[in-house]
Amino acid sequence: MPKNKKPDPGRPVYVLGEIVIDVILYDPSSICVFDQPVWARDIRFMLGGSASYVAQGLNALGCPVVINSFAGDDDLTSQLLRSLDRQGLDTGAVLRQAGVRTSICIGVSDKGKKRFIGCSLFAPYPSELLAEPPSNASLVYFGGLAMYPDLWDGRLAAYLEAAGKHAWVIMDTQMLPIPAEKYRTQAINWHNLHPVDVLLVNRAEAMALTGLHQPDDAGRALLEFGPKCVVVKLGSDGALAVQAGTSVTLVSKSWSVKVEEPVGAGDFFGAGLSFGLLQGWGMQRCLDFANVFAGLVISRQTGDMPDLARTLEIMESHFLG
Repeated sequence: MPKNKKPDPGRPVYVLGEIVIDVILYDPSSICVFDQPVWARDIRFMLGGSASYVAQGLNALGCPVVINSFAGDDDLTSQLLRSLDRQGLDTGAVLRQAGVRTSICIGVSDKGKKRFIGCSLFAPYPSELLAEPPSNASLVYFGGLAMYPDLWDGRLAAYLEAAGKHAWVIMDTQMLPIPAEKYRTQAINWHNLHPVDVLLVNRAEAMALTGLHQPDDAGRALLEFGPKCVVVKLGSDGALAVQAGTSVTLVSKSWSVKVEEPVGAGDFFGAGLSFGLLQGWGMQRCLDFANVFAGLVISRQTGDMPDLARTLEIMESHFLG
């Protein structure tokens, strides 16, 4: 991992990427009427997308966060942004686009398993958000490379390369809901990934983007495009990391929880990993911490986010005990 990036948790984290309104149907046909399962347990509207979930996770861990993203100017978005403000997040830097509605994604959470249904069209990423890389960032996180083909022209890479001179650069690929062979060589290449310190992919993305069937093999194939480290998120099986210049695969073992809120699990893992990097931890400790933090988030039964003390307590008992 880079040696020239000193941990400085006092400087803000800049979180870029998608903001959407997530509409989630929970446990459809789980509430009975006249002994027939008819109604869903709940339907929730949340300000989702990587920029929102990663920022919420880092905020819960005590990091100063700037959300460098954009949204529409509709009333529902305003209401949901105010809910983030009440969590202590500063959303004042979110670019509100006049006459535009925030993209809406619809999904189902059934017995702790999530399923994507569909999403409205994403607006192009505003050029002004990438015009001036931050000079005071400790870490820059971009969520959703594959979601914005308009950024594969080099604008995002230039922004991240400039920011990466003094800040950690983390990127989560995500995937378009179409076969990866339609776009992977355009998005996954040295041109786009060489400024990245840590590239985050989940198991399905790693395999689809490389055509390989073993997560560690897929991670090493992705290293060839320039990132210094590739972390493959394995869900209930934990996570693994492969790093440039070493043949060792780091593995964070699974941690079983009862899933209550699966939405955003990978983003909260990314928030935990980013927090660890800001503390100057080694990658193994970062993986373990991210694993526990994401597990606590998705197993919570209330809206309250787990804090740093609780996450460290569980990590030390589970991974170090």
